[in-house]
Amino acid sequence: MLDEKAVEAGQSGQAPQLYSYHANVGYFAPNQLDDLAKQGRLYLIADAVSGTASGQIAGEYAIKKVIHSFYTSDHANLQERLLAAIQQANTDIFEENKRHPERRPMATTLSAAWIHGNKLLVANVGDNRAYVVWNQDIELLSQEISLAALNEEANKNQAEPATEKPLPAQAAAPAPDKPEKKEEPLPPRERLAQGLGLDPEVKISLYTRRLFAGDVVVLCSGGLTGYLSEQEITRAVNRHSPEEAIKRLMSLAHERGNRDPLAISITRVLPSSVTLQPPAPIPLPPAPSWDELKNPTKPVLNNHPKPVPQTATAPMTPIRTVGSFSLKSDLRQNLEQVLPTLKESWREWGWQGYLFVVLLVLFMCGAPLLIWRYLIPDGLAAAIPFAGSAEEALVTNEDQTVPVSVAETMVETEEIAPAANVEATAMANLPPSPQPTGALVAASSNSPLATPEAASVTSVVTPTTSAVQTSTQAIADSVILTTPPTPTPPAVPTIVLPANCGNRARFFRDVTVPDGTQFAAGESFEKVWLLTNADTCPWGPGYTVRFMSGDQMGASQVIPLLDIVQPETNGEIKVPMVAPDLAGTYRGEWQLHDLAGEPFGPVMYVEIEVTAPDIADIDNADLATLYDFVANANEATWSSGEINYTPAAGMISETLELPTSEGLVMSGIAQLRGNQESAKEVLLTHPHQELGYIQGVYPVETPLQPTDTLVANLGFPKLSILSDDGVTFEVSFKPDDGSAEWVAFSKTVQYRESPVKEVFPLTNIKPGQTGTFTLRVLGGDSLNQDWAIWIDLRLVRP
Repeated sequence: MLDEKAVEAGQSGQAPQLYSYHANVGYFAPNQLDDLAKQGRLYLIADAVSGTASGQIAGEYAIKKVIHSFYTSDHANLQERLLAAIQQANTDIFEENKRHPERRPMATTLSAAWIHGNKLLVANVGDNRAYVVWNQDIELLSQEISLAALNEEANKNQAEPATEKPLPAQAAAPAPDKPEKKEEPLPPRERLAQGLGLDPEVKISLYTRRLFAGDVVVLCSGGLTGYLSEQEITRAVNRHSPEEAIKRLMSLAHERGNRDPLAISITRVLPSSVTLQPPAPIPLPPAPSWDELKNPTKPVLNNHPKPVPQTATAPMTPIRTVGSFSLKSDLRQNLEQVLPTLKESWREWGWQGYLFVVLLVLFMCGAPLLIWRYLIPDGLAAAIPFAGSAEEALVTNEDQTVPVSVAETMVETEEIAPAANVEATAMANLPPSPQPTGALVAASSNSPLATPEAASVTSVVTPTTSAVQTSTQAIADSVILTTPPTPTPPAVPTIVLPANCGNRARFFRDVTVPDGTQFAAGESFEKVWLLTNADTCPWGPGYTVRFMSGDQMGASQVIPLLDIVQPETNGEIKVPMVAPDLAGTYRGEWQLHDLAGEPFGPVMYVEIEVTAPDIADIDNADLATLYDFVANANEATWSSGEINYTPAAGMISETLELPTSEGLVMSGIAQLRGNQESAKEVLLTHPHQELGYIQGVYPVETPLQPTDTLVANLGFPKLSILSDDGVTFEVSFKPDDGSAEWVAFSKTVQYRESPVKEVFPLTNIKPGQTGTFTLRVLGGDSLNQDWAIWIDLRLVRP
């Protein structure tokens, strides 16, 4: 029997901001120790392929399909079993796309890490990435292996006993399959057009490696490496538990502009072996069904399963998929089962159902008045205060539209509540709101626009003369005024549809704003899609395009369609938007809805990039300097870990040496590239060579405004000519009001690029806020020659 090591693991598929979709993760290990030793564990992540639709559904289906197929198959070769499960998932998604040619195809990436004994096999489709971290090193699994070579290696390993991993001091054996040169991370917007569901056959990349105690297997979406370096991933994994490392990596990627859902799986191999079965075994998930995935129970926001650590005696609870939701009670489960039936019955009733409801409401409202008016004798009604009030309220003068008792009460209370009297009189004399006529006006329950309602005055009145002699306070309390509703436009008449027509749409092309179009912060634009009406219902007033998920970018939640698009013709769908205030990439998804509010057609998206203002666009003559961080370096508290620094003074020349490995903070004139001296003193911050960072905390007491801006000039002195990996400059702000700290900017600079001038607007600042700024330098991979200098860093106000 193989010696299965215990693992500590965490997974998450998080969506930033208010996305309604997310990436998917999954995990399964057999509950019985014998089965675990025979079949191993599976960790999976899946992410939507850019430009496709329903990536979340495809990802969830793929993960469930692979897990179910792998652990129910009787194929003796486990490697071939895993490949067959992935190919079957691809076939199922591809066939589902063929059944609905009118929709944009759905596709997903997939990475599966199979851990069996001391062996790791990663099967990958798409741009996800797999790493193995050990000590301070990280290895990107990029050397592909064929299935034949994999089977040959498996047979060889069965014949040869396993050997222990050499200690770090024994450098004779190099890391297995470590590439000579690390692959550069893809930029955030680069995506590989490869995924499950796009073609009948899919290419699966295979990577294999031996695992030892202490190794950490990291699976992540390709988008993560566009915002984080491999060294940052290494530091997070080594310093924190898997679940905490995942939170930090996702938070850092979001702060640097990521707007896409991310999937991360981190698994650390422990020295001890698994000796006990899980206390609460979870059965193998069933084969997935398209109907279940496309009509799930209503999700609960922010209900992603939390990563669960595994110990040597309590293996990790299997996480099926991030998108799995649980109902809170049996009552809610019963409602979820009954509501679809009621909804279907309501559709079958059609206009008869609406007519029935209207008549029922009118009857319930009018029956009490008719009873008081005609069935109760006058004497009995006069003896009942409420009945008398209702009787008098129905009496109207031919020349006056105000109820008699209401007018009397307003006159009697004129001296007591004149302000309320004026308001009540004005409201009572308001003309009735115009109501649209005709049989084709949308009902208020179905119309996408608000339906106007008449202003009203609700009064508690006294029918008899004796009641006027009550106390002043009682009379004042007898009039209750309701603020009139805000005037709204009349309901838009809906288009007349032929009987039994259908709604289908096909995406034709983008008319305006192609993917990646750049806008300045706050710039207005109009996104226009061209769609083909592919069925028999014409589109027009009453149809809407509605925001579904992502970034709304200042647009209304619901946009009515005003132009008519006949069947078999193309129509433009227009949505006015405004670029967000912060620089970064933004994406929003929209979809057409019919007269009943049901979505149809493809999910349309808009993806833009908001650029930061260029340094050349700012006239320094018009800026007032609020704070100079370089000039006030001595006011900051400088540290790295438990080590504190006092800024030194001197010339920053080529002869300067680092006194210790603990880093250095120094102010002075610097010799820059090209043998030029700096015009004024700069701030040198060399990170601690073991901890990899150095930072200074500045208290700024000046009240700030959202228009304030950081003007930065960052780089290296000539002393760093041998630096080959650069450093990262960061500035964060922590408000004094106790709210969370946020990163104002994070900029990686290479020696060959310096000096780098940038402008960073502080649009997240609340008016009048004060707080502390933290200047931080993160060292490069080598942690050597990181002579980072702040040539200029000022807080300015236009």
